[in-house]
Amino acid sequence: MAQEPTVVDLDDEDLKSIETGFYSLYTKDQKIEAVTLYCSGKSLAEAAKIINVPAKTVVGWKRRSSWWDEIALKHRKDLQTELDNKLTNVIHKTLEELNDRLNYGDHKFDTKTGDLVRVPVVSRDLAVIMSNLYEKRALIRGEATSIKQESQATLQTLEDKFKSFALQLQQKDVVSTVELPPLGNN
Repeated sequence: MAQEPTVVDLDDEDLKSIETGFYSLYTKDQKIEAVTLYCSGKSLAEAAKIINVPAKTVVGWKRRSSWWDEIALKHRKDLQTELDNKLTNVIHKTLEELNDRLNYGDHKFDTKTGDLVRVPVVSRDLAVIMSNLYEKRALIRGEATSIKQESQATLQTLEDKFKSFALQLQQKDVVSTVELPPLGNN
């Protein structure tokens, strides 16, 4: 069931941009509701019908009015905050349930007795749970979550550097001649 869109709460500064300009037959509330409905998933035509404004007018507001984008951005931020709060609530409930299962076991139906019993969580499931939670905690903390190794590329880079170094040594190599005394005749 679709939730009724909430009307965006705007401050006086936001409302100034709606009021400025030419005379309008339509109220600020109708304009705000049009943007709100559109941002909540309604088409422009549906929004126009709901607020009892011609569709062409609503399309014009969207295309030519600077206030439309300002209100839409604020509405999207409000929706994002609302979604974040809901997800946080679900995460907390899920962690409570997970903690219960880890402490007391999963609920299983015993076909022999017809009772609901608790059995320890399977070790494979525990390993997956631990791995996922550990990785997510590392992400939150900004820690590494994987090790990327590019051995072939690294070896090629080292080879190239050694060749370059060897060429530089050859170019700087100075051959000096030193007269050595003859061998064996002392």
